[in-house]
Amino acid sequence: MNRKKLTNERRAELVVERRKARQTAQLAMNRQMSANKAAAGVTFLHGRVDETVAAARLAEIPPDTRDLTQRVCGDPIFERSALYKRLFQTG
Repeated sequence: MNRKKLTNERRAELVVERRKARQTAQLAMNRQMSANKAAAGVTFLHGRVDETVAAARLAEIPPDTRDLTQRVCGDPIFERSALYKRLFQTG
């Protein structure tokens, strides 16, 4: 097989060309995605959730009183567990 040896300069040029082509393709895909989202009426996340509603929902979460072992083992926060609901909540 008769292969030409590439010089380091030519190798660097090829790397730069491939990188530019990849970036150009990625940019085209990003533009197409933005156009599709705009056509579908999708807006940015900050416009989807009312901040007061989000703050109220976060306030419903009880404080995390678990120790290290409970956190590592994945035990739920007691106030959110099935046992707590069964013992302390009616209905």
